[in-house]
Amino acid sequence: MKKIVFSLIISFFLCSFLNAQNIIILEDDFDTTDGLGTGNNAGKTTTIEDPTDSGRGNVGSVNIGDPSGTSPWGELRAPWPGSIDLPTETVPGEDTYTMKIDLYIPSETTFDTDPEGNGAPDRFNMIIRWNGINQGAANKKWEWDSLEADTWHTLTFSGTINAKDNNNELTTSIIPILSFYDRSNNAEPGVAAYLDNFVLEVSVPPEPDDPNLVVESTVAFGDLEEGQGPYTKALTITNDGEDETLELTALNISGANQESFSVTADLPLSLESGESVDLEIQFDPDGEIGLFEAILEISSNDDDVQINLSGKVGEAGVIVLIEDNFDNIRGLGDGNNAGKLTIVPDPADSGRGNVGSINIGDPSGTSPWGEVRAPWPGSLDIPAETVPGQESFDMQIDLYIPSDTTFNTADGPDRFNMIIRWNGINQGAKNQKWEWDSLEADKWHTLNMSGVLAEVDTEGNPLQTIIPILSFYDKTNDAEPGIAAYIDNFKLKVTTPDEDPNLAVSAFLDYGELTQGEGPFTKKLEIINSGSTKDLNISSAAFLGPNKEYFSFADDTFPLKVGPSESVNLDLTFDPGVSLGLFEATITLESDDESNPEVIINLNGSVVAPFKGEELVINGDFESGDLTAWRDNARFNYTSETVRTGEGAGEFNLLAGQQWGEARLAAPSPPALADNPQAIEVTPEMIGKAYEYSAWYYRPSEGGMAPDDTIRMILRWNGITQGARTHAITKVGDIPVDTWFQVRAKGEIPELANDGEPVISMLPIWSFQDVGSNSVGGELMYIDDVSLKISSPAGPDPLRITGFEIDNDQDEIRVSWNAVLGALYAVDRSTALAGENLAEGFWEELDDSIVAEDESSTFIDEGATSLGESRLFYRVRLIALPE
Repeated sequence: MKKIVFSLIISFFLCSFLNAQNIIILEDDFDTTDGLGTGNNAGKTTTIEDPTDSGRGNVGSVNIGDPSGTSPWGELRAPWPGSIDLPTETVPGEDTYTMKIDLYIPSETTFDTDPEGNGAPDRFNMIIRWNGINQGAANKKWEWDSLEADTWHTLTFSGTINAKDNNNELTTSIIPILSFYDRSNNAEPGVAAYLDNFVLEVSVPPEPDDPNLVVESTVAFGDLEEGQGPYTKALTITNDGEDETLELTALNISGANQESFSVTADLPLSLESGESVDLEIQFDPDGEIGLFEAILEISSNDDDVQINLSGKVGEAGVIVLIEDNFDNIRGLGDGNNAGKLTIVPDPADSGRGNVGSINIGDPSGTSPWGEVRAPWPGSLDIPAETVPGQESFDMQIDLYIPSDTTFNTADGPDRFNMIIRWNGINQGAKNQKWEWDSLEADKWHTLNMSGVLAEVDTEGNPLQTIIPILSFYDKTNDAEPGIAAYIDNFKLKVTTPDEDPNLAVSAFLDYGELTQGEGPFTKKLEIINSGSTKDLNISSAAFLGPNKEYFSFADDTFPLKVGPSESVNLDLTFDPGVSLGLFEATITLESDDESNPEVIINLNGSVVAPFKGEELVINGDFESGDLTAWRDNARFNYTSETVRTGEGAGEFNLLAGQQWGEARLAAPSPPALADNPQAIEVTPEMIGKAYEYSAWYYRPSEGGMAPDDTIRMILRWNGITQGARTHAITKVGDIPVDTWFQVRAKGEIPELANDGEPVISMLPIWSFQDVGSNSVGGELMYIDDVSLKISSPAGPDPLRITGFEIDNDQDEIRVSWNAVLGALYAVDRSTALAGENLAEGFWEELDDSIVAEDESSTFIDEGATSLGESRLFYRVRLIALPE
């Protein structure tokens, strides 16, 4: 079996799953094999004759209610101590595990599966602990009601064996656990479930493939400039077999652009074990521009392999900001109002492949305007190489209007418009119009709008971004659902200066809104030499403006040399100290760029006082060790492997074929509404108050979400989608990889929801979007230190617990907090932060008449340690300040 090497890590992954041999390390069929033992807590398993008459012989009968109420957890694992050594052949970090069990839930199960009463469903879990450590364990969950009753289900849990445990020690053993979770801890003695045919197996490295052809699966020449070919790349072929000689017998290129690629070699070509050879792949676009693709097939005495070849050639001195041919290049998204865009085969049979179909009549009469633009928010950055006010733009589209268009042109004229908004502002936008009847029906038309990029917008701000819009205007607003037009081959491009050297840099650097006392703040300033042959020499940088003293480079930054077609990132520091307000300055860079020897960059940053407020999100730092107060599902999970602070974080997992994923709360604070544990209660005192949102995201370089995807947080007032407030929409490509990145937002709680009713709740949703709807599954984004605060009036220091002591000898727990002399306080206790009946509340009030006799108060919870609870939570409430 051949191996196609995508990267070294992926090669090992494929090897483990496709070529590995498996070793069973534990099994139990309750007949001939007997491997499981009773686990911790209340798990009781008895071998009985299969009561389902399925021909299985004996099965295991699981009872976690004997004695009733001892613990909500029942477990099965390997016999005490439950740990199993990994085979010496297994390689942690590369080889895999698979755990299987047949599970049968009788309709009269002793589990109370009613989520209305429990606050969340009961569960069955498969768990693997690395070296016996609970933290960082692998876990897969099935909600009890998701498994059809009175039916045998075969459940499987697979993955890669962790290279190291949570203590950073090499994994040498594992503890497999079958876990039954009775959330409300009310199971009576009896049968919760039956199980059979438990198997746990691990993979070991495969026997060597001999001979074995190893080669990369793709040769990509990348983005190239017109007129600079032919181009060459080396393709390395290796025989990593142990003994046999690899014989290459044929090299064949096929595909749409096969004539643009070539490869030569003296065949047959022999490679001994461990030998490699570099084949030279040549790409010659012959003066043409566009995307070129082909396939190289290598034949040998191992399996034949196919290599994808590609190269993209653009015009010289031109940067394409966005394009879309609805086949292999996608860039456009739905615009505002009624625009609907669907990919369909070319109706004119012109050889175009797929095209875009425009429908603005669904639903009919919603708006006379339908738009297509760049994906939300639709704004594109001007490249640093391009000079606004000097360089030009060109927007092009192929448009086809069918004779049965849904536009009623008799009452028109209806129109097609191309629009470019400078810095997103509607006023002063560039606009070109075509009346519908001026374009011959049932024919493809190539339409263009060109011009010079505006130097500033209508408000006098330097040009930083543009919003391109394709607009369809149904003047009488009577279009029915159906096809108004087809589009294809959209492209928006801008020119760059034709000079050498050329200093390319953004005209604006914005630090955004910052919090007092958290500085100094650092931003990267990218400087590009877009010339092709000469070095760019920057001699100095001068700061000017009212707040110039707050901005600085490192002392040894200049003079600076930047090679042709190279770039550098400079750290630019903004240090306002404890000052508040808007800070502005400029940098003047002096260089040997002949046409622009002095380039000015505008700087600003706004510093505000720290937000003072009450935290509304429980376990936003995920330090409870699980998803306490968060809804647990396949898209959002707890992790201890990638965290910002402490030992836990949340993990988004974008499922294959799903455009949207989300995380929600399950038991927020203040206490949730009785009928909606995901919503935060809004009291009359909260109306009109400011709130502040903050979260930290981590985008992994391997396996992360795609650059064109987005993340955001949504607040639905009274749970209504319409009128919801969307915060911190962030393009994934703007989040740096392998580091934590903060997003922040502010707002004010409205008085009325979108239906005109008073706001009594807000439903927060942490949402992530697969913009291209092309997720293959498992695309990750991590989140930590989530905060949603509502402003509090000025007053005493925020109430906080300052001490927590457990005294087992005295059977008591002592809780201390900072207090206001003479104020009245209450202390509450909870066992899980999500109780059995949300309508009754899940906090138990211990005392509501504690009067502070000093600036520090202490409450003693007598008998607390003998309660037998694995976890206890405490909170202190201020009832009244002294008069």
